[in-house]
Amino acid sequence: MAKVIAPSTISTLTTNLGNADRLLRDQSAKPNYYITGTVATSSGSPTITGTSTVWTSLNFNASTAPARIGIGSNDPSLITTWYTISAVGSDTSLTISTTYGSNSTLQPYVIQMASKPTAVDTIYSNTYEFNFFNRLLLGDVLAENDITDTDTDATSTLLKSFRTNEGTLTSALSSALTAYQTALDTYFTSITTKTLRNYFTGLDSNGLSPAVLNVTWSENYRRFHRNIKNEELIVKLYSLTNTGGTWGSLTSVSSVSGMIATLLEVRLASDSTQVSSVTPIVLNVVPIKADGTNDATIVVTIPVNSAANAQITFSTNKYIGISSVSVASGGSAGNKVEFWVK
Repeated sequence: MAKVIAPSTISTLTTNLGNADRLLRDQSAKPNYYITGTVATSSGSPTITGTSTVWTSLNFNASTAPARIGIGSNDPSLITTWYTISAVGSDTSLTISTTYGSNSTLQPYVIQMASKPTAVDTIYSNTYEFNFFNRLLLGDVLAENDITDTDTDATSTLLKSFRTNEGTLTSALSSALTAYQTALDTYFTSITTKTLRNYFTGLDSNGLSPAVLNVTWSENYRRFHRNIKNEELIVKLYSLTNTGGTWGSLTSVSSVSGMIATLLEVRLASDSTQVSSVTPIVLNVVPIKADGTNDATIVVTIPVNSAANAQITFSTNKYIGISSVSVASGGSAGNKVEFWVK
């Protein structure tokens, strides 16, 4: 009996992979630096007061968009002590996580905004700053009065090379992340003959371990997988439950934002009661087409005696979601219907 990496471990691995990809996309071209205006500090106080500053434009958030401030220069490379910003109160007032050690006025400063620090964040920022600040140094060389034409040409060529490396940094690290996905697929294919996506279906594994192949995919990883594989992971999108003989409303389970058109299927949930032996469940399903408009209603029949995990493919067309579902007939207490990516 085959033994593969546990779903919980795969969930952690893919979440980290998706987060790293999200970080690269958020970084765009470089870390953001803010140097507008000047600041004043008070000894023993965590409050930094700005003059001609516009700090509310930072869109600061301690969890998702943390920032730090250095005082005494507008050049990050000259800052020796950084202070973590804990809150931005207004355009001219912010709070640091510790107290400042001295009184000062009209000081130059630099605020660095970044994604929540991770290993990839450190690699990205350090590599970018290496390119960025060396490029600034080369710019200073070009500004020297005694530079010769030969020096100018050579320095310009080197400067262009630094700028090119800077511009391709995101794609270079992105390629490395893609390699991780390829490695995961290679592993699963060698062990199970299926890719990662086609192995974790949320269904019984027919004797393999673990017994139920279900992983909670993060939204960042779903987006990453979608972008590099041009397919959707197999996830539960909606559910519909019969409680005490009455059908509830369609409930969203996973986000359909950014989805590409994909085949969908109806399932009876793993904990659903069996469908009546007399009356099938008949659903009127209105799916959403790739252009965002509703398709014609599709009648879906879940046969009598269908048991938990039954799968019903209701169309060969691809969709990006479900607009509405109504139950035309059938169903009893404990029946649970789900809509999944196929």
